[in-house]
Amino acid sequence: MRKNLLAIVSLFFLTSSHSQTQFGLKGGLNLATVRYINTDNSKARVGWNAGVLAEIPIQDNLLIRPEVQYSSKGFGFSARGTGSAGSVRLNYLAVPVLFGYCFNSKTELLLGPEFGFLRKAVSKSSGITEDMSNFYRHFDVGFDLGLAYRITKVFGAEVRYNYGFKDLVNVVYMNENGGTTGQGKNGANSVLQVGLFYMLD
Repeated sequence: MRKNLLAIVSLFFLTSSHSQTQFGLKGGLNLATVRYINTDNSKARVGWNAGVLAEIPIQDNLLIRPEVQYSSKGFGFSARGTGSAGSVRLNYLAVPVLFGYCFNSKTELLLGPEFGFLRKAVSKSSGITEDMSNFYRHFDVGFDLGLAYRITKVFGAEVRYNYGFKDLVNVVYMNENGGTTGQGKNGANSVLQVGLFYMLD
């Protein structure tokens, strides 16, 4: 995983040496949940994201937009039975590598893969915080689709959806008597992002 991260970050800086490349800063909010885990009792939680980006022109209307960001994902859950309400926070070092199509000088369509490296998973309920990192996979892959709009030459806003592919959790299936019936993997990230970016012109 560390080798993959090093390769992706190296690609970010090497490709960004192009003379027309623009660098920028970005940040915003995540509205995150996880598909297939506690489907009948899960709800979205609000997280955040912040990082750096580069826009590298490859043709008149096309560009590559690599990013490195810290992104807080996860899900919330309601009180149920004897259990209390709470949330699971999944903190990632995320590396989207997006392709952009410029409709005009202001609007860009962005799409491409996002690679996530789990830094920490934390469950919080009834004032008790528990480290859950060992229960979650440390590498995630998803697909991003979004729109970016330049309000001014250097300042803009964007909205993006991240659809995760990887199973996140090792699951043990049990019968009514508490006996183990099998094992598997389950869960995938689902995140709506809204935010702002500032290009260092």
